[in-house]
Amino acid sequence: MNPSKDRAPGARPALALIVLLLIPAAWGAPKEVEIRTKGQFDANLILTGSFTATGAINAEGTIADSPRFKGQSIHISRTMTTADGETILLAINSNHVVGTNTHEADWCPRPETVPPGTELFPEVGNWTAKGGTGKYAALKGTGKWASWVVRDPNSRPLTAQECFSGQVQLD
Repeated sequence: MNPSKDRAPGARPALALIVLLLIPAAWGAPKEVEIRTKGQFDANLILTGSFTATGAINAEGTIADSPRFKGQSIHISRTMTTADGETILLAINSNHVVGTNTHEADWCPRPETVPPGTELFPEVGNWTAKGGTGKYAALKGTGKWASWVVRDPNSRPLTAQECFSGQVQLD
């Protein structure tokens, strides 16, 4: 007995349709997200401040960084805590070599004011979503990052205004 000959015509396409209908809608394509942050650096170059996310993530809250500097590269582990207490974890990567990733990103607006005697330092890089807690536990995504850092006359960072643009999936 040959099972393929005993199956009714169209059985295989029907099975495929049933499988497709069982896949959750959340497994669809990634969705656009935009994040804006503002913060201040402490003496250890730790940035803390606030964020607002729109699009696939609609949240606001606080940020805290854990930076690692390696030569001209910077790797930042960012914890964003939403107003309802959930966290979003991001990894940010950039390179400080002048002329490579230190140019203006036209999609990220400059700060409205820059204090006299300071300089504005642009920087670009990328980010990756690393999960979080609650509804963000399975968060995945990636995108581009730009930062405007206000530095004192000795090039020490004082404040930063950042833009994130990309796509995420929540599960």
